[in-house]
Amino acid sequence: MNRVFSIIIPTYNCSELLRQTLESIFMQDKSLFECIIVDGSSKDTTVNTIFEYKNKYPDNIKYISEPDRGIYDAMNKGINLAQGEYLYFIGAGDILISNSLTDVYKYTSDNLDLIYGNVFMKSKNFCQGYEVNQKDISITFMCHQQIFYRKSVFDELGKYNLNYKVYADAEFNIKCFGQYKYNKKYINVDIAKYKGNGFSDNIIDEKFIIDYKNIICKYLGSDIYYLYYKKSGRQLIDYLYNTSVKFDIYSNKKYINNIIKIFDEKNSIDRIQNIYLNYQNINSEDRKNIKVIYEYDENIDDENFVIVTDFVKSAELIDFLKDKIKENIIVFGASNLSRKLIKYINKFLKYKNILYILDNDNKKTGKEFNGYKIFLPSDVLCLEKFKILVASTWFKDIRDQLLEIGCKRKNIIRVSS
Repeated sequence: MNRVFSIIIPTYNCSELLRQTLESIFMQDKSLFECIIVDGSSKDTTVNTIFEYKNKYPDNIKYISEPDRGIYDAMNKGINLAQGEYLYFIGAGDILISNSLTDVYKYTSDNLDLIYGNVFMKSKNFCQGYEVNQKDISITFMCHQQIFYRKSVFDELGKYNLNYKVYADAEFNIKCFGQYKYNKKYINVDIAKYKGNGFSDNIIDEKFIIDYKNIICKYLGSDIYYLYYKKSGRQLIDYLYNTSVKFDIYSNKKYINNIIKIFDEKNSIDRIQNIYLNYQNINSEDRKNIKVIYEYDENIDDENFVIVTDFVKSAELIDFLKDKIKENIIVFGASNLSRKLIKYINKFLKYKNILYILDNDNKKTGKEFNGYKIFLPSDVLCLEKFKILVASTWFKDIRDQLLEIGCKRKNIIRVSS
């Protein structure tokens, strides 16, 4: 009997982590899924664990154990074995949240090709989940643990590209969002807890970053590349994380070293050779070596440069910053990100006037933050009249809170991607 979902787990030397994941899977409605384990010839007791669960749940588990060419080769093998209508990929150590398959199943009758929800990243204490468009997908790498793909999408677009060691799923997602014919839906359902600190956090994928411009331009269009990815700051982060070359930086910020260190998790700061503080005074020979511009300058438009600002801006914020309309705005969140945002607006956007700060921490109520008074959302009237810039990692929860008190969805702007 074909099940609705095929859950695919690539494994290698992860016996105990696999056990945790399987326990969470088999707490779901077993009539809904088959579980396909693709093992890369593990040397520990992983295969024994697979046999143990295969004996417990013979009707639900398929498995193979043989050498492979990496995680995406294993995932592709799982796709070949899958018989479910929707495919779902999860790693050993990740946890399916109780009843999540039942919750997702409710949407499978809506003729959807991609169904995606919320995933909690345990290593970063962060929840990712919101409606994604073509602009977002260029600067946001979605977790495969939050997505259910109709199997026919792989039949049409092909499987994961084995040329990319870490980001083959990112390329595939861009292909999906580049196709208007696919019906995609965000559902406010908590799907999984993602372990993190795994393969993708410790390996660089230099080829993907080299190819990324062409990938975006091919599937999403050149406007998305130039207006969002290049000038959002995401390109700098990808460049730092996924290239091994040394490079120079132009900056008008003397504290650029500290800012880069905030983002830097892979010691890429050591690869920065020179920092130039005045672009106009750099001779033409030295300019050839500059790879990163810190803070966007409209007078410099060179394809070789990577653009970054103090914060990695979301697509919604970029649209907002391009809008020259004079208006009053509100910032949600008294945080370091808010501080950077306020400084940026006051310096570069004189036509935007910040009224005050909102924050859910009642201990901050009545105090000042960067010269602006802090209020609880419930204490402010007529919020629906203003655009609210949400400078918080808990965007989804804050957005839902603001919608409940009457704010318009189009006026709630996510600051950081």
